[in-house]
Amino acid sequence: MKAKKIGLLNLFLISYIFVSGFFTLLFWFTGEESLIFYAKNLVEDGGLTKLNTGVFLLLSVIAILIYYYRVTHCKSIIRVISVFIFTLCTLTIGQYVFGIDLRIDSLLIEDQLSKTNPGRMTILTAVSFIIFTIGLYSLVTRKTFIRNIAQSVFFVLPLFALLNVITIILKLTVGWDKIPYLTSISLEAPFSFLVLSYLLVMLFPFEGYKGVILSKNIGSNFLRKSLPFIVLLPLIMAFLVLQYIDKNFISPEFGIILFTFTLISVLIITQYGIAENVNKSYKEKLQMQNDLLVKNKELALFKYALDQIAVVAIMDDKFKFKMVNDNFCELTKFKRGEILGKTNAVIQSEEHPKAFFDDIWATVSRGKTWIGEIKNRAADDTFFWTDTAIVPIKRGKRKKEFIIIKQDITKKKDREAYLASSHFKEIEEKNKELEQYIYLASHDLQEPLRTIASFSDILLMEYEDKFDDSAKQIFNYIQDAISRMTQLIKHLLDYSRIGQSEEVQTVDLNELAGDLQSDLASLIERKNASVEIGKMPTLKAYPVAIRLLLQNLISNGMKFSREGVPPEVKISCESMGDEWKFAVADNGIGIAKKHQQKIFRIFQRLHLKEEYEGTGIGLAHCKKIVSLHDGDMWVESELGKGSTFYFTIPKQLS
Repeated sequence: MKAKKIGLLNLFLISYIFVSGFFTLLFWFTGEESLIFYAKNLVEDGGLTKLNTGVFLLLSVIAILIYYYRVTHCKSIIRVISVFIFTLCTLTIGQYVFGIDLRIDSLLIEDQLSKTNPGRMTILTAVSFIIFTIGLYSLVTRKTFIRNIAQSVFFVLPLFALLNVITIILKLTVGWDKIPYLTSISLEAPFSFLVLSYLLVMLFPFEGYKGVILSKNIGSNFLRKSLPFIVLLPLIMAFLVLQYIDKNFISPEFGIILFTFTLISVLIITQYGIAENVNKSYKEKLQMQNDLLVKNKELALFKYALDQIAVVAIMDDKFKFKMVNDNFCELTKFKRGEILGKTNAVIQSEEHPKAFFDDIWATVSRGKTWIGEIKNRAADDTFFWTDTAIVPIKRGKRKKEFIIIKQDITKKKDREAYLASSHFKEIEEKNKELEQYIYLASHDLQEPLRTIASFSDILLMEYEDKFDDSAKQIFNYIQDAISRMTQLIKHLLDYSRIGQSEEVQTVDLNELAGDLQSDLASLIERKNASVEIGKMPTLKAYPVAIRLLLQNLISNGMKFSREGVPPEVKISCESMGDEWKFAVADNGIGIAKKHQQKIFRIFQRLHLKEEYEGTGIGLAHCKKIVSLHDGDMWVESELGKGSTFYFTIPKQLS
């Protein structure tokens, strides 16, 4: 809508210049008095718009239209028009300066209406045309010095138009005898030059004076608002002072004082307005700087956080690395200087075809984010897999950059490859057979064990009075052995059933940990223990199995405590890329280095049953549960200083 209004205004102003010039020519060639209001000034001397002025106005607006519509050979036509007007106006000034008559004022028609310098435009009109033609010529030239000179059009031409207006005011007040070189001037000429300068400004590049006046900056806004005030107030004051002096209302001396006071007042008000705007701008600048500092600190924190967990790189619009973080260098084993300025080819493996990477660059070049898995080659010719996201970012109107964020998923891919291998399938099959055998054997052992327990109970009840103390002691040994065997068989059955009938569900470990503390409350109280559980995540897991895992580890932490030292168990969790890393730490007896691997094997005990009760199958349970969740488990411990059991669980359980 705004552009449409400007277009209509330009069309109106072009029409005005064209009509004004046309009717001026028509008046001079026909002498029709009804047309004299287009050419005649309103002052008593009857100053007229001269014929050559009308011709030049027509040529000027024609040149503007030719340039605007890019007519064929427009540059050549504009050069000819500019040089023609410039030459004749220069000769006109020469006539005034040297007091000669070159007969160029009456080439087309004789001016019999003007009393002074008939047919000749005023010096101000000639100078205004010269300045205008320099600006017009600069539109079609690449010469820098001419374009620089043309900048004066946007400053000097309106000033000359203003000087024309002031001259007319002088003529109205003090008469022509005080200004002999500016006779026969018309009101129409200054306004025409204002219009021409405006039209030329609209065609000129957005630079120089045009940039200062028309930009959206605070200073330019203030200049546009203050210009009418700065121009009109002194002009009105000058007119009034001259009128009062001419009519002897005030003395010339007092008039000068009044006018000087007015100018000073205008300057003070103008400077005050500038100061006020500068202060406002400065305050806004300070606020923006503070906001920028806050945003920069936030960005620095985001960058720090990202650098802690991810591999980050930035590529330019030619897909060359321009920035890589330390994680990138550590993962690729390249030094920063070896990677910057290179394309992704430096870390490409032969896993993916050329079309794979062509598709990636085509996707991001269209402004879309690409996400996928890529196999890469490190500097030492080893390979690694990354989960990669490439995000296109615009820099300016055309330039693009690409932010690359990677996560190392080599372990995951190796695990997937291992799970898909024939060797793993063979082991898995054997494990299933072994678990089935354990299940059957444990199940079949329960019946004869129950029979032995029953007969031993019957013998003890029926013949208790016939047994001596030695025999009764033997029966007690038998019952203890039967109890331990029953517990062992139960644990074997539990071990074989892990993960068989349970489905993966979303588990809130914070809620589960709270339930465990409630279930183990009596044991915690009896042992005078403390159990501290940190912030836990919500994840996909086998709920019963994960509960048994944490319960076994907490129970072990309280069971294997040092004498006279209250047990302390602390559970924590942290995010490690695409998996969660858990730690269960205690202050117990610790585990010797040589035993830290064997404790996860089934039926492995490091202590006599008289020292610590149990079957030696609890940690084997834990190891199997972690493996069921595609995680790893290990222990770090020192004798007499406690143990920390670590295990990992993927964030996305497959």
